[in-house]
Amino acid sequence: MAAVTTGNYSTGVSTSDSNSSSDSELKSYKTTERQVELIETKPRVNSKSKTRKPDPRAIAAHKLDTLQIQISLVLDFLLLGLSKLNPSKYSKFYMLQYQYPGTDRYDLGLDDTYFVVFVIVNLTLIRSLTMVYVLTPLAKMVHMHKFKAMQRFREQGWVGHTIK
Repeated sequence: MAAVTTGNYSTGVSTSDSNSSSDSELKSYKTTERQVELIETKPRVNSKSKTRKPDPRAIAAHKLDTLQIQISLVLDFLLLGLSKLNPSKYSKFYMLQYQYPGTDRYDLGLDDTYFVVFVIVNLTLIRSLTMVYVLTPLAKMVHMHKFKAMQRFREQGWVGHTIK
């Protein structure tokens, strides 16, 4: 019995009906034609230089991280300008809603979401400004030169790092 081979792979298709000792040898190497096609068309990866495509989400996150200050400032100035044009409509962003009459107490409501978004944008701005203009120079002052160590120091914002 002779098997049809494609490349280095045996397909297990026999040309005769006789059972011989070579059948048992071929059974362990049997593959279908479809498997042979998939194996042969599979792209090879060079083990020395394994390059991957960058993840689009990682690229977007990196761009957002580098533009935090600009995005926050644009949103703040946009809200400030719009509140000058129509104060009653845009005051929701910088004032709490649902105040009880005659007291200093407030109730919860859906319009408080605008205020929460405004606070998040401004806290992001403060965090970014602190990272860039306070913690980065401080990290350089204590002789941090590795990017990873400096980034960790900036993001965590603690000063308890060992000075060399």
